[in-house]
Order: sequence, then C-alpha cells, then structure tokens
Amino acid sequence: MSSPRLSLAELPRAIRDATGASTTYLRCYHAAVSGRIPAQRSASGRWTVARKDLPMIADTLKAMANEIAARAERPRKLSRHDFAPTPAAVSPGAAQIIITRSR
Repeated sequence: MSSPRLSLAELPRAIRDATGASTTYLRCYHAAVSGRIPAQRSASGRWTVARKDLPMIADTLKAMANEIAARAERPRKLSRHDFAPTPAAVSPGAAQIIITRSR
C-alpha cells in the first residue's frame, strides 16, 4: 500500500500520472512555500503533500501556470535601464579610458 503522503520530489510525476498535466518540481516547491497548496514541512525540512489533495493541487498549479502565461503576454513597463547606453554605443576610446582608470 502506498503512503498517504508524497514528497515534493514525487509530486510532479504523481500529478502527471493522475491527471496527465505536466509541472515541475520548482513550481511545486514555490507553491508549497507560498502556501498556495496544502503542504507540511517535516522536522527534517522536507515538504510533503497529502495524496488525497492531488486533484486540488493540480488545479492550483494549472492556475499558477495560466497566471505566468498571462503576465508574459502583457507588455512590460520601460525602465531607466532600457535607455542606458550599451557598451557598443560608447566609443572605443572612452571605453579604454574607463578600463585604464579602473586599474
């Protein structure tokens, strides 16, 4: 008989076997640490989840993936770094002076 709890390392495969959905260990870890999925941390520091919670965990991880995809589609705000000169935009002589002075 299998254990009623799964380690976080076993979670991606268990979700894939149960639902066909794909996820990663890192996404599971972030969800556990942030409290988005019901996980318990043992005295040794290992995170585990209840096997009975697999469908709910899979739904939560899918929602997280959809949030990430939606953020990637939005245009990002420009920052001051977008307008900073690149090394190619600086003349070779100026770059040499900067390198010489930093020594």
